[in-house]
Amino acid sequence: MPKTPDPRLSERIAKAALQLLDEGGSKAVTMRSVAASAGVAITTIYERFADRNALLEGVVALAQRDLIAAVESTRSVDVFAKAYIEFFCRYPHRYAMSIEAFDSRLATGQPMPVLAKFKQLVARKTGLKGSTLDDRALAIASLTFGTLRSMINVGLDHRRASELRRACLSAIRQLTTPAKPKKG
Repeated sequence: MPKTPDPRLSERIAKAALQLLDEGGSKAVTMRSVAASAGVAITTIYERFADRNALLEGVVALAQRDLIAAVESTRSVDVFAKAYIEFFCRYPHRYAMSIEAFDSRLATGQPMPVLAKFKQLVARKTGLKGSTLDDRALAIASLTFGTLRSMINVGLDHRRASELRRACLSAIRQLTTPAKPKKG
């Protein structure tokens, strides 16, 4: 009797690749290592993914799903920012891939659910709307991306990483503090 195709095989392969990424960075994600980790033949991977780039797209989708899960229940800008930073401190090898995906989605106008959630929280806290809200959210995203890159580069256990995290969160609080009405 012929085997029934496993409908979740593509996800299982992508999960194996994501685990390898988490453990050793993008260089650890080879078709051979993924095949061994997923317990499948290399040809099986190529039946599901055209090449390594297609496999990495599947990895990015899983990482994005994990990031959404980490921030979706947050109810304030501060808690969101802390959860976002903590996520990438826990999974530093996902950072570069996530930034590439962010840049690509931003350039092509694709949905950006994490940024959309953040913008909701910023709008609720500050009352900002439209392009002013967009500009503020992108400025904070850029600040956070740079902070994370520096934290990862100096080493997450280094004293400077804690200082960078603290400074970033302080700046986010300042950038999202509603302006006080001018007395006139």
